[in-house]
Amino acid sequence: NKLTITELSNVAYPVNSTNVDFPAEADKINYCQLSKPTIPYCQNHIRFITKKTEDTLFLCGTNADSPKGFALNITDMTYTSSSVPCSNDPFDNFTAIYVKSGNQNGEELMYYTSTLHTESSIQRPIPGTTDYMKGVISDKWM
Repeated sequence: NKLTITELSNVAYPVNSTNVDFPAEADKINYCQLSKPTIPYCQNHIRFITKKTEDTLFLCGTNADSPKGFALNITDMTYTSSSVPCSNDPFDNFTAIYVKSGNQNGEELMYYTSTLHTESSIQRPIPGTTDYMKGVISDKWM
């Protein structure tokens, strides 16, 4: 639900840090509570953070069982959000990589894998769309 950014380039006491709240959406919390306990499932767990540009971080959150991505501008702490193929489960074994160059069409793309219980999968973007293709499930991949 919250991200704390600590300034480490000029370490001094007291430590300069900024908190940014990423609450789960109210309608998503209400829907999530129909089938899962509020804590810990129906919250927004930030599961993945990467640097997109010099002043932008990309984050994936669970958003109360309805995954959401956030682009955080670290100069003014504002963010935009969108639907992304992130994990919806705070306990899912989720790994993602944000590839900036070398992709088809020269686009920046996110690839991710997850292992939930006994199933493992690799998701890769479908070029020219916002959709993802799920690879064959195999326990040998993970």
